[in-house]
Amino acid sequence: MPTIPAYQIYAMRYAESQYDLSTFLLTIPPGHETTTRDFFVWLLQGEPEPIVVDTGFTPQIAAVCQRTYHVRLVDQLRTLGGDAKDVKKGTITHLHWDHFGGVATSPTPPSTCKPKSISTGPAR
Repeated sequence: MPTIPAYQIYAMRYAESQYDLSTFLLTIPPGHETTTRDFFVWLLQGEPEPIVVDTGFTPQIAAVCQRTYHVRLVDQLRTLGGDAKDVKKGTITHLHWDHFGGVATSPTPPSTCKPKSISTGPAR
């Protein structure tokens, strides 16, 4: 039986946005309460090699979409003791702008994406 590799999983928060809570809960009157939505990319750290899951979006996309951008993926990797050049594998979970918008600035081009996401494209 093959050995399953063990990984530590890091949720790396890179951006946020404020929303009116009534956007998510119909029982809350508009304008009464806000909530923060956080945006994450993921690092699977372990052997045989680290894997980045999703690329997030860029500061430029954050500005257009009125999101607060905090930190670049390469800087987060450095904070966790890694180096972007060591990441050889990446994957995109699905084709929404907040999951693959940063692919052009990613330290490693994603090597996989769910086939259904590729065939149907992003949600509108």
